Amino acid sequence: MGRVHSRSTREKRRHPYADAKYEIFRLEGEAFGVRVIVPDTFPTKVTSFQSRSAANRWIAGHRETVERQSASKKPGLSFQKSPRSTPARLGRRAEAGGSR
Repeated sequence: MGRVHSRSTREKRRHPYADAKYEIFRLEGEAFGVRVIVPDTFPTKVTSFQSRSAANRWIAGHRETVERQSASKKPGLSFQKSPRSTPARLGRRAEAGGSR
């Protein structure tokens, strides 16, 4: 009998953030935040950036990371959700440092 493969090993899945949309919004005072919208999930907010350009740099860096991770995935492997890779975790990191 032939080897049976699950769907996740036969088809390459897209990175969870590959289709993310980013919206910059103003916080109280001079700070800015980024709303990360991923299809089929709740939006998350990444805060606090000192300027709109800092928020734009974070978005560009996040997109580059997603592209790099997508390109480095070996055929047959799939992305898996884990509690450590949630958007909320990204937000806490940005809140602490204001950028990636």
